[in-house]
Amino acid sequence: MTENGFDSYDQERNLFVHHNHHSALGSLFNEDVFRDILEVDPGIYYLATDAGLKVYNSNNNTFKHYYNKKDDRYSLSNNHLYSLLKDKRGDIWIGTYGGGLNRFDRNSERFQVIRSSERSGTGISSNIIRSLYQDSNDNIWISTPDGLNKYVAKEKRFVTYSKKDGFSNNVFRGITEDAEGNMWVTTESGISTFDPKHISVRNFDEADGVYVNSVMFNDGQNIHLAGSRGIIKFDPLAIHSNKTIPPVYFTDFQLFNKSVLPTSKGPLKENLNIVKELTLDYEQSVFSFEFVGLNYRYPEKINMHIY
Repeated sequence: MTENGFDSYDQERNLFVHHNHHSALGSLFNEDVFRDILEVDPGIYYLATDAGLKVYNSNNNTFKHYYNKKDDRYSLSNNHLYSLLKDKRGDIWIGTYGGGLNRFDRNSERFQVIRSSERSGTGISSNIIRSLYQDSNDNIWISTPDGLNKYVAKEKRFVTYSKKDGFSNNVFRGITEDAEGNMWVTTESGISTFDPKHISVRNFDEADGVYVNSVMFNDGQNIHLAGSRGIIKFDPLAIHSNKTIPPVYFTDFQLFNKSVLPTSKGPLKENLNIVKELTLDYEQSVFSFEFVGLNYRYPEKINMHIY
């Protein structure tokens, strides 16, 4: 896919064949910009473009075009398309830029439109759909610039996850699943793994060695992240948490922003890390402590301490 048509590779002749197609939508729509491609049947490709949905039959080199019709409620909700997904029932899900989510019934050739609704709070969180993914439990995951959505097919309802659930960012991009049922999603801050059973999140960023704003691909075992500086891959099942609790040491005690050293006449009688009790009078009301957690393995993401 490119912004100037799309290419197919002819293995027998060892060459690429360039394709482009124009309908009658006019100059407001760039029909050479292709966002996603999906093979739904052998030789039948669905193409998400900036000018509606194209169906390309490579067997006879023909196109069919679906686009928004103002007075037809069963047409596409928007001509600017971003992402495609074929679910296990055979329906085609289409993410648009501004028109919400569309589900296409190939038998009736009708589109069902699902939009964000601030009043109900039960729909998708945004009408801009970045990517789509169906997990092993048949749930449809929808990434948007305002939250990660899960469509629970069995209950026909949407659930939205965001920073309030532990994600580092609300702008979601790619989605995939590992062999243990954990979801991996890319965001503007890096990549996160999400356990949907326990609603727990782990975030990884550039300090962990991942690329920000990267493209994600899952080959069935390894996850690949492609960024501006190259490609990295990792086995998601080999990523383990550092559960070591680092020792904590006090490094300074201050009164009125001045360090206090141990003296027999002062409030601090012994070394700060040895003393069991510290007594201050009412005039010594402004005090502070400094401390460190000794974690040389990963000091940037040291365990949080509360006292």
